[in-house]
Amino acid sequence: MPQKKKGLPVAIIFLLLIIASGAWLAWNVYSLGVVPLNYFLIGCGAAAVVIVIVALFLFAGLGKNSEKPRKALRVIGVILSVLFSAVFALVALFGPKAYHTVEAVVEKTELMQEELSTATDNILEEKFEDAAGQIELLDNNAVEIREMLSQKEWAILSKIPIIGQNIEAENKLVDVMQGTSDDLLKPAADYLSQAPLSGLETGLSFETEGSDLSDKLDIYADMLDELVPKAEQLIEDFGAIPSFTIPEMEEQVSEFRGTVASFSGIVPQLDGISDTVLRPIADTMRETPLSSIKAETGVNVIALSTYLDLIESVQPGLEGLSETLDSGKDNESIAGISEKLTPALDLISSMDEYIPVLRTMIGDGSDRAYLMVAQNTAEYRASGGFPGSVGMMIIQGGVLSAGQFAPVANYIPEYANYPFYTTDLENRLFTWIADSKIRDAGWNPHFPVVGQIWAAGFRDMYGIDVNGVIALTPHIIQDLLSVSGPVTLSNGVELNGQNATKVLQHDLYYSFYTDANYTSEDYINGLFAETAESTVHSIIANLELDRVTDYFKVFKEAAEDRTLMIWMADAAEQQSIVNAGYSGSLNIDPEKPEIGVFYSVLDGDKVGWFVGIDTVIGDGVQNSDGTISYPVEVTLSDRLTAEMIAEYHANNPLNIGNLIGSYDGALNSLIYFFAPAGGTISDLANSAGLEGITGEYNGLQLGSYLEFMVAPDSSVVFTFTITTAPGVTEVPVVKTTPLLQDYWV
Repeated sequence: MPQKKKGLPVAIIFLLLIIASGAWLAWNVYSLGVVPLNYFLIGCGAAAVVIVIVALFLFAGLGKNSEKPRKALRVIGVILSVLFSAVFALVALFGPKAYHTVEAVVEKTELMQEELSTATDNILEEKFEDAAGQIELLDNNAVEIREMLSQKEWAILSKIPIIGQNIEAENKLVDVMQGTSDDLLKPAADYLSQAPLSGLETGLSFETEGSDLSDKLDIYADMLDELVPKAEQLIEDFGAIPSFTIPEMEEQVSEFRGTVASFSGIVPQLDGISDTVLRPIADTMRETPLSSIKAETGVNVIALSTYLDLIESVQPGLEGLSETLDSGKDNESIAGISEKLTPALDLISSMDEYIPVLRTMIGDGSDRAYLMVAQNTAEYRASGGFPGSVGMMIIQGGVLSAGQFAPVANYIPEYANYPFYTTDLENRLFTWIADSKIRDAGWNPHFPVVGQIWAAGFRDMYGIDVNGVIALTPHIIQDLLSVSGPVTLSNGVELNGQNATKVLQHDLYYSFYTDANYTSEDYINGLFAETAESTVHSIIANLELDRVTDYFKVFKEAAEDRTLMIWMADAAEQQSIVNAGYSGSLNIDPEKPEIGVFYSVLDGDKVGWFVGIDTVIGDGVQNSDGTISYPVEVTLSDRLTAEMIAEYHANNPLNIGNLIGSYDGALNSLIYFFAPAGGTISDLANSAGLEGITGEYNGLQLGSYLEFMVAPDSSVVFTFTITTAPGVTEVPVVKTTPLLQDYWV
């Protein structure tokens, strides 16, 4: 009879125990339906291996003798059986519940992120009630997540390091999100509900903004003082959150991590903005309201000077703020803030570029006087056109205002009793100017000389020295009207941002210079004067903060196109104007090469509308001395056709007003070609067999053709070579007389 082995029943019991607990665990895992079959089978296989190992220990110690080694094996088997059975049972018992808790935590964490994002958007969109609702939901979800993670099964499971790390990460994530709600969103909503950012986005006005905006800026300053340190701490706290070992959780918070990371380089840059920018602006606006800049008859230059001082003082901080917002443009929240602040930032930023010009023009606020000359490009002069009408801009009693405009004869005499030029070249280049024909000083393309001559003529007439001369053409008038709005002349014609140049340089003449409807020269000149005066007064009357940036853009482009030029009598002030690019000077910087192409007509005719000048610069050729040479072709065209001339004569057989010129449509012309500073001009040629002259004026080499005719419906092609200064690689740009050909369409 076989001998019964000792301990067999015990081994069987403990083996059944671990098998039962393993089966329970497998069934529960399978019932969840979330573990892929291949992973489930691998897990089952691993459990089976564990069970086999435990069985070996249990049964290896069986036998009739109870030697100590066998007894030790049985003990190990029992211990392993109990240990793994307990583990299997605990995981089977708490695992499904923990899994469902994890599912709920993941879902609520995702909801918290959405609520946080939505609340932020609602605050920026000033939907504060909606934001409050989102924040309440966020708070409720945070409470529920904490309650879930405090349940007893997590106290046990958290002892497993990999699970404990995820529980710690989730708790810290919820803390940061809750902190964002409590420390940032709620205070921000409170501050911005008192001072909405939309006030900076639209509606900026000299009339409506004053102490109210000052109060808003103080609120923004208080907001930054409170929120910036808290934001920095929250960013630091977020950086201390452990990574999730659960891929789904780590993927879920990755976007949130990126958002927080984008703020980490931005928030510190906001520190100090309240004291360096916001409060100084608020204090200035409170002491000197914006409305004080607009006086009854013009602009209060004392108040304006106060704001120029302010802009200069806050500019470094504003540049930093602009850079900060720009660096965060990929962040939706930062982009939303930037969108609302951009108009105000652009306004102040644009002012900075013009401060030197404005300071030069207004001086210290003491009395000043300027000639404002409206050039008529229907009568081309190299610097723009004949000075058709002239007015005064004065600073008196601290107020800048524009006076009445009148025909040029009221301000500038025709001749002076002394010559303005003395060298043979000057006398040849500028022809009648050598005989002191003041009003035609514009034959010289170098505006500082032109402005000086016009100022001298005014002094000869009235014995008054002006502080400067401001010249403008119809081109800039049209651009200014596109900002300020249209004006209506006394004859009922409306001038606006689409038609002003064509009306002034073409239509008025054809309306009033005919035999059937002839109106005196004084009447036409009066309309020009009225245009200039109405435009200036319209700008002052309609001066609003939201238009200032647009005006400055017009002025900048006009300076580049030579449709706005300024000359100052004081040498230091003139240098400031030169440095700012408003002087209309010929090129003086070799590093920024310019090719000058300037044109004049020699008679008081209204043929400018029909002049075409097209300049083409060819490819540069590198020379051995470090210079670069460029072939240049200039086509000068008379766009009057035989049909146009015949139609004109049919309506105006006496050629009243010389609308097609004194030579039946031919152009009596002067043209100048200037080399870049430090460069040369060579190889002058033309298609008409004209004889040109070369020389140097104002330190620049030039080629010129004087007093030649261009027949109607024909062209003269000029060619020459421009060579830049050694080492200059920038391709030259063309500076030319403001042309009317762009307005033909």
